[in-house]
Amino acid sequence: MSIFPAGDIRESIDLDPNDADVCILEEPEHLTTTSSPTSLIPWNQTFNHVVGIMHTNYQMYVSKANVSGVVTAPIVSFFSACLTRVHCDRIIKLSDTLQTYAAEKECVNNVHGIRSDFLEEGKRRAAATCPSTNNKIYFIGKLLWAKGLDNLIELENAFKRSTGDYFDIEIVGSGPEADEIQRAYLGRSKHPSFSSQGSLSQIMNDMPKSIYEFRKDSIPAIFPGRMDHAVLTEDYKIFVNPSLTEVLCTTTAEVSWDATMLIK
Repeated sequence: MSIFPAGDIRESIDLDPNDADVCILEEPEHLTTTSSPTSLIPWNQTFNHVVGIMHTNYQMYVSKANVSGVVTAPIVSFFSACLTRVHCDRIIKLSDTLQTYAAEKECVNNVHGIRSDFLEEGKRRAAATCPSTNNKIYFIGKLLWAKGLDNLIELENAFKRSTGDYFDIEIVGSGPEADEIQRAYLGRSKHPSFSSQGSLSQIMNDMPKSIYEFRKDSIPAIFPGRMDHAVLTEDYKIFVNPSLTEVLCTTTAEVSWDATMLIK
């Protein structure tokens, strides 16, 4: 789901042309997508200098949505590049995993990084407590393939090829693709919702949605469902964020005082 302005947001700004120096647009491909007549006027004609900050890999989002992504992903990529090129003088990508918008205008810079104050506080607390021997791994987020849960399966497969076994993981969250994701990790025979009997609609709903459901071995994953991050008091060691669509970590890694490893 995406949010777009109903009109040109410049019309709601009481802007003095003498003050229209620098404008920073967070996700300009969203803010400039409108049918308002004035939206045809580039933002860098309203302001002396416009910087666009790119957050999300929408091309990847669309390509993972369904089969039609093969067609719609290039279209989304094209329009995102056009809008960004027209309205911005400078483009800052938070990660090089994002598409190319305008090579002559863009750079990669994590301008939304973690403040050093938080990192220093984490180090202080870790040094003040006894190290944990718990190596529990977890993911938290909306259960969608677009969140990179297929990438996590490939990571599990690579780990097994290297060590001979999968690693245990707790996958916290809920979402519209929760059932098929659980079947992909646990295997159809171990998933509680699978049944070879029932109505035609139930049988059709239980049809495999991904190639991962045909796996022979079950990945040792636990799906506790939706939980508030604040109540996760277990002493987790590693937080995994496998997303390629969101270059900002949109979940908060609130683990215990033990050191945290972020896998991106």
